[in-house]
Amino acid sequence: MKNLINKIKEIFIKILTESWFMYDPNFEISNEKWRIHKCDEDKNFPSIPHMDCVTDSRKKMNIYTGEIYLKNNRKRIGKASQKELKRLWSDYEFRKIVYDERRRYNKLYNKEVKELVPDIYAEEYNEYISKYSKGAKLCSMKKH
Repeated sequence: MKNLINKIKEIFIKILTESWFMYDPNFEISNEKWRIHKCDEDKNFPSIPHMDCVTDSRKKMNIYTGEIYLKNNRKRIGKASQKELKRLWSDYEFRKIVYDERRRYNKLYNKEVKELVPDIYAEEYNEYISKYSKGAKLCSMKKH
């Protein structure tokens, strides 16, 4: 019974802190702190999903290319380094949110996300989608 109560407390704490709905990598990208949200309201720009800048709320980042934009006018203002993107994509918690959001988008809009998961994670992504989306349409990982 104590284990159940502790588990319920843990769930409530996670809900209250929104840790199930967002994730902050423990490092900076382009000298800024970034966050990825589950069920983000502005999901379509600049990528599905994308990251929001915590230190400057005017900025958004395409998680596939690293391009950074101002959200009000969609002007490209910078780019994360390849090293930063590799570090970001090496984080399983980040990838899990990406996979979940891609799956959610596919289900809601009945179409595939056009951006490709990095080749190194393509097999993992397809396995994740197969496991959690019975009969879901898989995204193609290779450009045609």
